[in-house]
Amino acid sequence: MKNWKKLNVLGIVIIFVMAFGFIGCDPDKKDNGNNDPICECPNGTVHPLGFPCTCPVAGTSACNCTEEAEQPEFRETTIIFNFINTRMGNAICSAKIQGTLLNSEWSGVPESLKSTIDEAYSTGNTVAKSVFEDTFNAIYNAIITVEKTTEYSIFKVTGVFTLSLNIDNIDKLLDQSVLGGGVNIVKAVRAMDSNNLIME
Repeated sequence: MKNWKKLNVLGIVIIFVMAFGFIGCDPDKKDNGNNDPICECPNGTVHPLGFPCTCPVAGTSACNCTEEAEQPEFRETTIIFNFINTRMGNAICSAKIQGTLLNSEWSGVPESLKSTIDEAYSTGNTVAKSVFEDTFNAIYNAIITVEKTTEYSIFKVTGVFTLSLNIDNIDKLLDQSVLGGGVNIVKAVRAMDSNNLIME
């Protein structure tokens, strides 16, 4: 009778041991051998931009996942200036602003250029105002390209009604040109109007 009871107890113990053994050997459980959680992604996984790793250890030294870097994209918009061409039926004055830039680089650029050009117009003399009105008359579709470049410092006129600007020095457009000829943006707009291919 006693042997029977011992066998029952032994059987129960064996069942518990086997049960814990199965739990501890869960094939889906991932750790580094020390029961520490590890990243569930393949080593060195690069996730798409905007979709970072969401494993339990994301953001710690245990996860070496990375996220795709943002790539420059072509962006464009049209800005309408506060001035009009009074000599051509009060025509709207505008320009297309474009560039292949990161979103963080592009953000605020169109607004900044509109403010800069409006200010240059308002402080210019009569001749300068006429040049601005002619150059940015909406019928001519003036284009201003903003870019990252080492070819020139501030601006480059590439054709009639076509201007390129170095994004790193947009804040210098209202400065006096170091080469003479007035304020940088006024000098650039005059060159656009006359198809004078200059840069500085």
